[in-house]
Amino acid sequence: MLLTGCAAVPAGETSSTSSAGQTNSNDQQTEVEEPLGYEEIIELSYQEFLDKGMTERVESAGDNYILTANPDSDFKAGLYNETFDDILDISRDNLQLFTVVSAKLMLEEEDTVIEEGEGTISLSHPDYGDFTVFVENNLIVSGKSNTGGWEGEFEYAPDPETLARLG
Repeated sequence: MLLTGCAAVPAGETSSTSSAGQTNSNDQQTEVEEPLGYEEIIELSYQEFLDKGMTERVESAGDNYILTANPDSDFKAGLYNETFDDILDISRDNLQLFTVVSAKLMLEEEDTVIEEGEGTISLSHPDYGDFTVFVENNLIVSGKSNTGGWEGEFEYAPDPETLARLG
């Protein structure tokens, strides 16, 4: 795996301590979280996907799509083309359609090229695609193709209206 770029970690940050020398947990909880590295961000985003589900609202080739998954025991996932009012049932075997899942799979491949930027992670792999994801609060929240094929916004929750179309 090739990595270019690196995240800057502020030096000298310490947790606040009381006069007795014990760490004050209330102060730690209100501190701003330090940015994570790309591996941790992808892992955390993938775990959120597994725990809460996801909805990706994507524009591709002039069409609007909603890709959504409910991770409950009665797993459901669908890809809805809003332009043609058509929905496809997505099986667990095709979860790599979700950008976060592709990013996780790409982490495990040696020939993945990863470039970390300010609030972005660009990933490229011949089998999983070539895209950039955007990060807020240590989670992947949107993405776009590096070749101009698609762009979208992500939410860590299923879209009930779209899933109801599956029947």
